[in-house]
Parts: sequence; C-alpha cells; structure tokens
Amino acid sequence: MATHKELVAELINVLNSDGSSEVRAGAAKGLGAAGGADALRALRAALKHDSKILVRAASAEAVGLILGRGNLQDMMDQ
Repeated sequence: MATHKELVAELINVLNSDGSSEVRAGAAKGLGAAGGADALRALRAALKHDSKILVRAASAEAVGLILGRGNLQDMMDQ
C-alpha cells in the first residue's frame, strides 16, 4: 500500500501532466482530500497556471478544503 507521501506525489504528477482536464480535476480533488503542504503548493500552482477552468475550479475548491481544515484545527486547539 502506498504511503500518504507517495499518494500525494502521484496525484501531483497527474495534476501536472495528464492530458485530460477531467483527470487533472480529479487529481486536484484527491489532493484536497489528502491535504498537506506539498498538495497545497501544487494546487495553488494549478489554480494560477492550468489552462482549463475545470481544473482551476477543482483546485480552488481543494485549496479551500485544506485551508478550512487548518482553520478548524486552530479553533479546536484554542
């Protein structure tokens, strides 16, 4: 079974290189679920640079999921 780090790395690879915008959007959603700094960096790059609105929208949603979890954790720690 792949580790979390390996899974994130593979999803980033798909997000950056797959020819299908639907597949890249799916990778973005997976990265949003997986979370982490590497995922967040890749999603922000896709949000800025991917030519397809479908991928940018999925990336924006995924960034929101990751940042929302961080804010929720901060609130729970207080």
